[in-house]
Order: sequence, then C-alpha cells, then structure tokens
Amino acid sequence: MAELEPALRPEAILEALKQSAARGDGRHRIAETVARRPELLTGQGAHTELPGVLRFIRALVQAGAHAVLEPPCPRCGRQRPLGAPIEGLRVCTGCIKQARALTCGRCGKLRPPARRNDNGQPICQNCWHRDPRSWKTCAGCGHHRRVAALNSSGPLCQTCRPRVELICSICDLTGPCGISRATGKPVCERCRKRWIVCSRCGTGATIKGGTLQKPLCAPCVNPHPAFWKRCGTCQNTWQLTTAECTRCCLDRKLREILASADRAKSHRLDRLREALIRVDHPDHVLDWLTRAGVRETLQAVAFQQHTITHETVDALPPSTTLVHIRSIWSPQACSNPATNVSPVSNSGPAGR
Repeated sequence: MAELEPALRPEAILEALKQSAARGDGRHRIAETVARRPELLTGQGAHTELPGVLRFIRALVQAGAHAVLEPPCPRCGRQRPLGAPIEGLRVCTGCIKQARALTCGRCGKLRPPARRNDNGQPICQNCWHRDPRSWKTCAGCGHHRRVAALNSSGPLCQTCRPRVELICSICDLTGPCGISRATGKPVCERCRKRWIVCSRCGTGATIKGGTLQKPLCAPCVNPHPAFWKRCGTCQNTWQLTTAECTRCCLDRKLREILASADRAKSHRLDRLREALIRVDHPDHVLDWLTRAGVRETLQAVAFQQHTITHETVDALPPSTTLVHIRSIWSPQACSNPATNVSPVSNSGPAGR
C-alpha cells in the first residue's frame, strides 16, 4: 500500500482494514490476499474469493485513495456493488438475478425463482406475492396481509415484523430502522418516506441522506446515474427501484378522478391536475385524496354539464374541499387555457 498509495496515511489504511472485517482473522486473510494479488486493488476485484476484499477496496476509496479502484461488474460493466460469484467472477445483484432466472411455472416469464409449487416448478416473486398461501392473518395487527416474518406468536406483516432498534442517521432518534442501500446507514421508517427540499440543489424529493438540518436528495447523495434506477413511468426520478414514483402515482390517480367525456373541458382540467402535481410534497396530495368527500368533489367539477368557470364551481354544494380547489384555480386558467395555474400552497389541505 505504501507503493500504491504513498499519500495515504498508515492509520487510514489500518482503519479501512478494520472496517472490512469484524474479527482479526478475517482482517489477516484480507491482508494476505491483497499482498499476494495486488492487482485486486487496481480494478480486478471481481476475481477475489473473499467478499471482505471488496469492502476493503470501498473503505480505501472513501478514505481518499486514488490508485485503488472499485471494480465494475464484469457482466454488465456498470459501477455497482458486487455480490455472489457467477462462474468465478463476482457480479452485481442484477446480473445475479439474470443468471439465476428460470421460467416461472405460473406467469411463464423468465425471472429469479422465489418458491416452488407443488409440482416442483419455480414461482417468481411477483406470483408468490399474489398467491393466497403467502397471505395470512397477522398476529400483531389482525389484518389479512402478506407474511413478512414468523415468530412464536404466528405470522407477521411488514408493518408488525420485528425491527432492530438503532439510531437513525437522519433524525438521530432511536427506533426500528432499516439499513439504507444508498448510504449503508440506519434510517427509520418515518425518514424513509420524508419529503424535503434538498439543501444542496434545492430540488423537492424524498430524503436519501444527510440530516434534517441539511437533507440531501438522491443525486446529491450519489451523483453516479448507474447507481440509481429510474421510475418506470417518467424515467426521470432517481430511486432504488423501478416502481412508479410519487408524482407519477399522483398523476395517474388524478387522471382517473378527472376523466371527463367532454373534451372541450379537458384542457381546463389539465391545468387543475398540473397545479396539484407541481406541489413540493406530492405525498400530501395523495393523502388529501383519501379524505372523505375530496374525490367526489373533484369528480363533480369534472362532470359539470356547462363550461367550467368560477361561477359554475360556486354552484356546487359548498365544502372546504371546494374552497381549496377554487383558491388554487385562478380565473385566468378557467377562461384562458394557455395560462398556467399557480401551484398548490403548502398551507392548504394538500400541503399539511
């Protein structure tokens, strides 16, 4: 290491080795491996038999090493964390799933097997989640939900399953936490769903790192696009899965609610829909849509027989929902389709 990284202090190298293995014998094996095969540190780490070597490489890079290189996936070429070996080479999680994929005995798609049916055929994770055998009455809450864990009291759902009590790296509160795949640090359930304005770039998004005082969005936590996946609908939102992002989910539900047979009113309804989507916290609007009377009021606005104006809206039965809709829908937007509607205020029902 003195020849490879002369600027890196010995204390930093020993600390990186300490982070790569919890026990002394594990650190000794890592040190022996990299001393015998120094090429593992310069881009050939996928050939290692010890997963601790990869942790050692990552710790050295985080400590400021420049000649040490994290190895890309030898199958897809992307810069992603490497896992189990396939044909002697450690590959990323996506390539592991592709290599282990089998034809599902239920849907017929080529996917990694999650279970086997009674005939021994592989069943993919999606089909197993829809299988009635994976749904039971939770021993914690009593609801009929998919089983996430089993203990002495019986099956438990995802909400009731036991979690490790850790200190959240974002809010500093002690509680049930999971380890974030973005930062490798514990994050509680509340912070995992928390929406923020990024302290670095000013973008409104879910928090992925930092603290409550200085929250960070996904690109500011890790600027490498290959690390993140994209929303399957808009392809813009950086996230850890290809699931539908919150704004796209809100857009889809609003289109269903505001669906109108009269095309002459569609452009005016689009202005209202866009105003609701552009809020800083779209998750608040999703919660607002679940309140009593909100969907009915929006549908009443969409299915009016006359041209949509403030006068026709005022003719509907009065409610707090109608007052809020009228406050965010400017008269110019009703009479002039080319005029943008001002965004929903965070002080309204959708912003609380």
